[in-house]
Amino acid sequence: MTTHSFPRLARSSRSSLPALIALVVFLVPSFSQAVQLGEERPGSLLSGATMNVSETFYYKFNLFLDDNKDDGIAPPFSFHEFVNRTHVDIRFGRFTVGGQFDIAAALPHCGLDSFAATYAERHGDDASCVSPNAVLGDGWDGSLRNEAVLFRPEKIFLRYKSRHVDFEVGDFYAAFGRGIALSFVKRPEVDSDNSLLGGRFDLRTKPLDLTLLAGLTNPQEVSMELRNRGTDKVEASLLAGANMMLRPHRNVALSAHGVGYNLTESPSWAVGGTAAVSGIGDAVDLFAEADAFFYGYADRSAAEAAGEPLRGYALYGSATAYVGAMTLLIEAKRYKDAQRLVAPGPVVPTQFTQAPTLSPASQTQMRG
Repeated sequence: MTTHSFPRLARSSRSSLPALIALVVFLVPSFSQAVQLGEERPGSLLSGATMNVSETFYYKFNLFLDDNKDDGIAPPFSFHEFVNRTHVDIRFGRFTVGGQFDIAAALPHCGLDSFAATYAERHGDDASCVSPNAVLGDGWDGSLRNEAVLFRPEKIFLRYKSRHVDFEVGDFYAAFGRGIALSFVKRPEVDSDNSLLGGRFDLRTKPLDLTLLAGLTNPQEVSMELRNRGTDKVEASLLAGANMMLRPHRNVALSAHGVGYNLTESPSWAVGGTAAVSGIGDAVDLFAEADAFFYGYADRSAAEAAGEPLRGYALYGSATAYVGAMTLLIEAKRYKDAQRLVAPGPVVPTQFTQAPTLSPASQTQMRG
């Protein structure tokens, strides 16, 4: 038998229904499970359909010690933080529909009479109560604004995948080349999940691949690793792009791409291309990429006077050699004003591009 212990909630004059719902969800231990929804039966809508569910729960207790008891300053209030993430996807035929649902909550908070009284006892009746860990920051409307709970339906998508055609509606990921011109990807090792909310179309043939996409930036708003404090509701930016890849030879790939950023405000643009040769002597891969950036400003003259760049470029090349169990990677880079496309994010800034590094996670080799 598994027992879960949580702080007792004091009766409050404010509604604590979202917090209670969150705690009920948290009572479910972390799990992952696949369920068969339908048998393999021709003509059936759910023929062979499966549902995959995974749920992860984090509990963090933040205790602040009084390092100097003689200074007359009380340490910050301790608090409990609860974070729950649920992934659900249903697969039937060539379709997949799914989503990620996140909840972040903190106790105690000023909506509880017991904590409000404790705060007034320490700071005085005239002091405005400040929660130890206010989950919500700026930009939230309605009843959410006064609660210490954030519930976000994240990464909702519908995907169709066939031999030659894919399309996605909702949240999707995309990267052109090595990510210098566009990189909206999921990086679980650093708890970063930046997607685009819109649509993506992919056409794949033997000599040619084509990708068309457009969407609003949709960074993950709840962090499993970092402290969820003052999470702001940020404005989304509209992006659109296209990428075409040509394979004139089995081991040669050439691509050209273009991206438009902040299309509803002051648009910026990037154009570029890549060239890759794999399997040279069955031991060496070569890759090169070049990108040019053209930045837009609401007041171009003022930007020039302030020394803001109007253009930038990026040159990148790599050679990868495979010798037995050893892999040797050599990179050459030249960037000038090529990493300026950044927008405010709820947890960390949202980067539209991500220049490659020697980290294996950022390298996409052409071997396979």
